[in-house]
This record gives sequence, structure tokens and C-alpha cells, in this order.
Amino acid sequence: MLEHERIQGWISGLYPVLAPEPVKETLYERMGRVLGLDIVDETDVAFLMQIGVPAAAYKRAVDEIRIPPGHVLSAARARLLIGAGMRLDSDDSDRLLRIVRLYAQACLMLGDEATAMTWLRTPVRWRTGVLRLCPLELSLRDSGARLAEQMLVRTVHGVH
Repeated sequence: MLEHERIQGWISGLYPVLAPEPVKETLYERMGRVLGLDIVDETDVAFLMQIGVPAAAYKRAVDEIRIPPGHVLSAARARLLIGAGMRLDSDDSDRLLRIVRLYAQACLMLGDEATAMTWLRTPVRWRTGVLRLCPLELSLRDSGARLAEQMLVRTVHGVH
């Protein structure tokens, strides 16, 4: 047993709530896995937004997250870009990366893909008198994505 493993075990026994779990995967690694790209940090995400996400990465994300047709691209435009091996434009890339980020955060915070998918698709009343929307629908705009991220944190911490 390595010294840091022995200390971690000792700390966990004394302070189980305070001892952090080892990080299995970062947010950026999860985003990269969903897209099939190498993403290390926010710089990579910003760069992808500028140059455009490859259409093949878009298809991979749509298949994994089951993004409804028309949420990021129309079906016809998606077929054209995928068939030609092109990249999404910066606006479409931005929309896709917001959805992928929210999905990756939900996977990491809720523990697994199935729970994250359920959370993404469950309509929530965000405020009295406001339509019930699911986090996936909210994430199409930046302000909605921020609101969904806040709700995710509140859900994980039991604050309603």
C-alpha cells in the first residue's frame, strides 16, 4: 500500500464526510469522451467553439445524449455536414457544447448516465407561473444553461 493510500484510508475512517473521493474523471474528460475528442480544459472548449465542432463529434454526442432533432441542427443540415465531413459553425458548436457540458456535469454529479439522462429530460417548474421545461430544453440558450446548472447543484445538495 502506498503512503498516500494509507493516509487517505486513515482520514476516511476518522472524517468520512470530509475526506474527498478520488476524482474518477474531470468534466472536460467526460465532455471529450462524449464527443470523441481530446478536451483537457476550458481553452479546448473555447477553441472548439471558434473552429467548429466536427460533424462526426456532433453525431456521436447526439447518439449518446439522444439530443432531439432540431435542437442543435436541422436533420437536413446535420446530414449534409456529416456526409461532407465538415464542422458546425460557431453558433451551432456553442449550442452543442452547452448541452454536452450540462450532460457531463449531470453524469459526474448524479453518479451515472441513466440518472443524468432522466434529470435532463424531466420537466421542472423553475418559477411559479412559468412553463415547466426540462434542463435539456433550457440549455439551448446560455442563460437557460446557467439556470439548469444551478438547479443541478441545488438538486445534488438537497436544496429546493
